[in-house]
Amino acid sequence: MAVAVAAVVLVGGAVVLATALAYGRHAAREAYDRLLVGAASDIAESITIRDGTPEVDMPVSAFELLSLARKDRIAYRVIDRAGRTLTGDAAAPAPETLRDLSLYSGAFGDEPARYAAVVRRFAERGYSGPVQIIVGHTLRARQELARDIAQNALAVLGAAGAAIALFASLAVASAMRPLTDIGAALARRDPTDLTPLRAPAPREIAALRDALNAFMARLDRQLRANRDLISNAAHQLRTPLAAIRVQLEAAADDPDPARKEALLTRVHERSRAYGRLLDQLLSQGMVLHRADAIAKERMDLRDAALEIYEQSDIEVFATGLRLRLDLPDDPVTVEGDLLSLTEAGKNLLTNALRHGTPPIALGVARTGGEARLWVRDAGPGPAPGVLKRIGDRFARDGLSRDGGAPGGVPHTSSSAAGRSEGSGSMASDAVEPKVGGSTDRVSPTAASPDGACPADAPPCGATPGGAPRGGGAPQTTGAAMGGGLGLSIAQTVADNHGGRLSHGTDAAGFEIAMILPVAPA
Repeated sequence: MAVAVAAVVLVGGAVVLATALAYGRHAAREAYDRLLVGAASDIAESITIRDGTPEVDMPVSAFELLSLARKDRIAYRVIDRAGRTLTGDAAAPAPETLRDLSLYSGAFGDEPARYAAVVRRFAERGYSGPVQIIVGHTLRARQELARDIAQNALAVLGAAGAAIALFASLAVASAMRPLTDIGAALARRDPTDLTPLRAPAPREIAALRDALNAFMARLDRQLRANRDLISNAAHQLRTPLAAIRVQLEAAADDPDPARKEALLTRVHERSRAYGRLLDQLLSQGMVLHRADAIAKERMDLRDAALEIYEQSDIEVFATGLRLRLDLPDDPVTVEGDLLSLTEAGKNLLTNALRHGTPPIALGVARTGGEARLWVRDAGPGPAPGVLKRIGDRFARDGLSRDGGAPGGVPHTSSSAAGRSEGSGSMASDAVEPKVGGSTDRVSPTAASPDGACPADAPPCGATPGGAPRGGGAPQTTGAAMGGGLGLSIAQTVADNHGGRLSHGTDAAGFEIAMILPVAPA
């Protein structure tokens, strides 16, 4: 910083010195030109006409003026109308044009010189015409005056430059001190301390401090998300792992084939629930990471609904339900992350498929400045106590169908489920979705057109796990009956997009929706 300030002062000093030297030359020329004009004018005033001939009586004042240039050689010349030199040095050069006043450069022997020519005009009986007076001197005094002006300017500039450099260094050191304080504060911190910096700073450095605080806030959110993920995994996976191990050991030691088969069936059910929970944990980690790592873009919310619809094959197949898609004709534009919104919507839909009352519908709507990605089922909705826990992680509802996921987690979808083997085989059995209006997707295991159940399907109104569907107590829980991580993921995505989760019950059934702000035009 000191080198930069010194460089600026030196460059500025060179510019100022050149300017001062040019100014000194100009000032010296102006001053000594006035001396020449004054001397020439004095000589012109002393000219008289006698017997038709100009006569010159050289005044003392003219020589006094010329003597102010002490080191210079002086020349003068008086010329009549015929071009004859009346007095003075005939070698003194005359101007090219006869004018009342002329200032020009010439030579004085082997030295450069400066001349002034003044014309006095006479109109008398004996003499009518001009008389030209030329006065000049060499340039020594002018050059000395220019050097004096430049030297004085240089001295002043040097002193001013030193003072500027000193005060600039002090100002820079004072302005940069907050950077040192910020660096020292960061160096003293524990690696896990990501609280905001509070050190005061000028506006320019405050911008850096605020940027650091924002960066540390993002790191803190990521660290807390990682800690939550690890905590959730440790809390939710330890018990099912222990249960699976105990049941496998019991099955290995049990000589009764029937009991062994029952234990192995139970282990299989628990491992499936365990896999779903792992998928949810990974989905939660992905959503939390993308909240800060991925920039949001303008997108049509209908695209997210179509993605959810296309990735719902396996869940529709597993539950044997009909899924209806309702989309508006006009785009519903939001600022968002398509992958996160799709993941959140899949969790809402899967809760409806597993815990809601058919028919199930998925759709998008716009109301004023808000966009809605909604899922609806025909049930009356969960109890008020359950509604209060919507969005909480691992909330227990006691109504999980097929034995419950580990830790009481209802069975919710994940990105891994949508990509599992066999999802592509459902394309030929589903109706192609379209934008605008509604579309139905029916599982191949759903009831046949005549109302009878397929021979190889579970009983009508039952899930593959054997739980009753349509009329049983679980069907009154509504689309949002699943707690666990599914709705927590949806809540997190809604929060990250500046929105919220909304739910309500009317005559048509229970609806849960993500409410997002519409992107400005």
